[in-house]
Amino acid sequence: EVEVLVNGSETKEDLTIFDLNQLVSRRNSHYNFSAQAPKQRKNKVQKKNGLNVLDLYSGAGGLSCGFSQAGFSISGSVELNKIYSKTHDYNFPSSKSLNKNISDIKINDFKNLIGEKIHVIIGGPPCQTFSSLGKGKLKSLGKNVLKDIRTFEYQNFISYVKTFNPDAFLMENVPGFMTQNQGRIFEDFIQQFEGTDYKLSYKIISTADYGVPQFRKRLFVIGIKSDTFQFPHTTHTDKNNSNLFNEHKAHYVSVKDSLSDLPDINDNWRISKMPYKQNNQLSDYQRRIRNGSNFVYNNICRLSNDDAKEM
Repeated sequence: EVEVLVNGSETKEDLTIFDLNQLVSRRNSHYNFSAQAPKQRKNKVQKKNGLNVLDLYSGAGGLSCGFSQAGFSISGSVELNKIYSKTHDYNFPSSKSLNKNISDIKINDFKNLIGEKIHVIIGGPPCQTFSSLGKGKLKSLGKNVLKDIRTFEYQNFISYVKTFNPDAFLMENVPGFMTQNQGRIFEDFIQQFEGTDYKLSYKIISTADYGVPQFRKRLFVIGIKSDTFQFPHTTHTDKNNSNLFNEHKAHYVSVKDSLSDLPDINDNWRISKMPYKQNNQLSDYQRRIRNGSNFVYNNICRLSNDDAKEM
């Protein structure tokens, strides 16, 4: 039972969630995410460890989120895209964030703006020129990857590390970063840390091996002054893998494990807050993602074609 305005007067009607969405959709064509944003929930975080992080090419803050949950403080970020930068500001209000092209920033001025010791620098320089899809698109347009400025953005990352001199850094990119230009790009990245105090470790990681419902492979390069970084053991494996060594690992998290409790939505959906459609027989992943919440926010859906609906 929902109170709605009908012809200027309040009445009570029995409406399905689909009926309600039609009302909202007709009267709220320009949905305002900021106005509808839920109060920030307290994420489960470890006790603050007193270490500060600078996130370069931060996007909306995926890496920042992980480091924050692990107990680090996010002190600053750099992001070119205005919307991504605003999202990062919303989630990390104490971070001194710059919405600028990183090449236009005077590093020492930014260092003074932050005004505190940066212990770790993290970031994923643009990967379009290293990814299979990106290289294919550039080739189809007749463009030379080696003349694309994004191919050399990693040099800005190195400059920040050398200027801020953190205790450690983490650089994330697509696996193609290792093979671009016959491996010379990656070789240059590694060589620029020779003669420094940093000990480098690198590895291509599949996120599915760590409980993410997606086969996404990414290269991680980690440099630490005090010691050589040891990558953590994988936690998940294919359920068809009968190797006795893997019996203690959980099975890969499937799409069903992650999405089956989400509410049903339709074209042009405009309901800000909806309850999950399922609250029992939840997967471990779903319980962890919910983090104690019974609702899903910002259920906004564009008009889609039949192929998209089927997928």
